[in-house]
Amino acid sequence: MNEHIKDRGTKKWTSIMLPEHVKALKQLLADERKEQKPLLDEQHLIEWIEN
Repeated sequence: MNEHIKDRGTKKWTSIMLPEHVKALKQLLADERKEQKPLLDEQHLIEWIEN
């Protein structure tokens, strides 16, 4: 069989989700995309200031 299934991904589920859940998922995705700042120890800070 050569059936083509057209999947709409998450769009098909948003109609049955509460708006609060949709908002929470969007926030979760945004948080995952943020780049965390590296933690620098005292030695690295001194080297960075001197250069």
